[in-house]
Amino acid sequence: MFQLRQMPNRHLEQRLAYLQGEQERIQRDQGMAFLAKANLECKEAVIKEHLRAARVFLQLAPHLDYDREPGEVPS
Repeated sequence: MFQLRQMPNRHLEQRLAYLQGEQERIQRDQGMAFLAKANLECKEAVIKEHLRAARVFLQLAPHLDYDREPGEVPS
C-alpha cells in the first residue's frame, strides 16, 4: 500500500527534475542567443565604420595625387 502511494510522488519528482533540466537548457540557449546578438551588433558597427571610411576615401580619391600618372588631369 505504501508503495502505491509513493508512485505519484516519484512520478512528480521525475517530472520536476526533467522540467528543471529543460529550464536550465532554455536559460543556456537564451544566454548564447544574447551573446550571438551582441556579437552581430559589434560586427555590424565595424562594417558600418569600414563603409563610412570607404565612402570618405572615394570622395577624396579624385583630389589625391598618389594614384595619378605624371601629367594626368583630375576628373
